Amino acid sequence: MIGTKRHGNAVFGRKADQVLNGAWRIFLRDGYAGAAVDDIVRSAGVSKATLYAYFPDKRLLFETAMQNVLGEDRTQPFADIGKDLPAEKAVPRITAAMTAWLRSDRETDLFRIAIGEANRFPDIAATYHERIETLLEQPLRDHIDGFVNRGELVVDDVALAARQLIGLCGLTFYDRAISGAALETEMPVKRTAETAATMFLRAYGAGIDQQSRQPDKSENGAMSSR
Repeated sequence: MIGTKRHGNAVFGRKADQVLNGAWRIFLRDGYAGAAVDDIVRSAGVSKATLYAYFPDKRLLFETAMQNVLGEDRTQPFADIGKDLPAEKAVPRITAAMTAWLRSDRETDLFRIAIGEANRFPDIAATYHERIETLLEQPLRDHIDGFVNRGELVVDDVALAARQLIGLCGLTFYDRAISGAALETEMPVKRTAETAATMFLRAYGAGIDQQSRQPDKSENGAMSSR
């Protein structure tokens, strides 16, 4: 549900919240272009006069609804995982929390509509990416920095490693968001999280000889046939 928020210089109350909640349901279902004013007022249970009193045009209504939803819940999904936990224990817990968060209906809906309307509303797409940066990337970089400082992982580019782990946890997330439904071939959340953790720890684990991570080349620069 969308709570009372401030948009520009206006402070909206209960009736505006009612409009925003009704509009959000229609925007999720039909997108910006497909959302009809008649459907919005019916969903919100208000008159057109009330709708236009708060939001003179559909663009303002969409922007306000999206910005409010994107700003509502800023709970970091793996905030309860201590940074002093060893990588081999922390990473599986992080991937489990992150995969479940990414696969939630709420996050799927937000991604689908924010990215789908990015050309028309670039500021909303930017807010969405800032949200991912704040809730996932930066906390993950902090954890990885700790692993590296304790000698548990060997990572040259922490920012890249963080994005890679998010990508592993989001397997099929983009297809699911675009299709609007779970895919028959979608990997279960638990298996996705476990696979992501295993791949990440194998790639960056300090116990792995760094030389073995590089492609094996012969003296003339060709790949070894071993």
